Amino acid sequence: MAFSQTSAVCDGRDALVSGVMSKVRSDARYIDGRQQIYFGDPAGRFRRAMFEFEDQQDGTPTNRPPGVQEWGPWRLRGGCVTEFTTWYTSVEHRPWHGLWPLPTVTGPFPLPRAKIDQDGSSEGR
Repeated sequence: MAFSQTSAVCDGRDALVSGVMSKVRSDARYIDGRQQIYFGDPAGRFRRAMFEFEDQQDGTPTNRPPGVQEWGPWRLRGGCVTEFTTWYTSVEHRPWHGLWPLPTVTGPFPLPRAKIDQDGSSEGR
């Protein structure tokens, strides 16, 4: 699966990220609850991020069909003011053989930076 970020903007202190992906394997099923997002770099320092998928409504299937499609926006809480300048995601799928999950790590992708005022409030830029 190819995965790229096409938009990253600040909404206050949070980062809203979106992009495009190409799901190749039709026989791999997304495992609900097995996706994590991190601030940092997969080969370096990182910390787990709090996030919300703003592109999913309750009851919507989480498995995507094969092909090129958009994803996001995803809200990364505090992403515009974290000490880290990149983010990445780790997700697991159940393959056709069903013996063990297949982890996929994508990123790192750049995080936008918020302008912090003297009073501590933030403004996206």
